[in-house]
Amino acid sequence: MAKLLVFSGSSRRESVHTRLAVLLASVAEQEGAQTTLIRLEDFDIPIYNGDLEEEHGLPGDIKRLKALLSENTGLIITCPEYNGFMTPLLINTINWCTRSEEATPDLSGFADKAVLVASGSPSSLGGIRANTHLKTMLSGIGAIVFPQSLTVPATHQAFDSHGGLAQASMGERIERTLQNFIAFTDRFHSA
Repeated sequence: MAKLLVFSGSSRRESVHTRLAVLLASVAEQEGAQTTLIRLEDFDIPIYNGDLEEEHGLPGDIKRLKALLSENTGLIITCPEYNGFMTPLLINTINWCTRSEEATPDLSGFADKAVLVASGSPSSLGGIRANTHLKTMLSGIGAIVFPQSLTVPATHQAFDSHGGLAQASMGERIERTLQNFIAFTDRFHSA
């Protein structure tokens, strides 16, 4: 059974990407996956600095995040788009989570991990530029990025007042994507 860590690259209280992460975790559970939903703002993540790392080691909350990464077979990351790129919070989190206690690279939290990247934006592109940048970064650190992108255009209109999707067609697309991703994760980790 797929065990999925789900989080958003946004820390905004009313973030549509956090709403999307909650929705994706719920649908993944309905499709038979075990999910752990976290919010990055619940972790104390300083700006990565090699001097800080050498002097103090890995921050405690980074150790917690790395433990969560290792406990799961896959990740679902919702990626906001800031000026065509992913958020500083997301880049910084990934940078810290690829470091070891010895202040050396440690890609074990991402290596051979199945990852679904989802994004959205108010535009018709649905955050595809940030989505693509994140996929490139994840591939570079050894993750097995699910080839199918999940983008949500017009995010300001995508959700209803209860956190569900306003359009049934988007819900059907998300459901199919998650079915495929869960099967991909299960196949990859049972081989």
